[in-house]
Amino acid sequence: MFDDQAGINSGPLAAIGSIPLDYAGYGLVALFVLAWLIALAVWRFGRIEEKWSAKLAPSPSTVE
Repeated sequence: MFDDQAGINSGPLAAIGSIPLDYAGYGLVALFVLAWLIALAVWRFGRIEEKWSAKLAPSPSTVE
């Protein structure tokens, strides 16, 4: 690993360098899934579609 080649034995860089890359990959996938679930919950329970489309709908006075 890079920390071995650079001679880093302590500190935050050594801690980051000691993380296996497969665990880092799992963590990234988990973060993407978590972000997707939060966005879905905000969209679903925040009624974002209704709020945005309400301004696009014609008002009753302009419909003939």
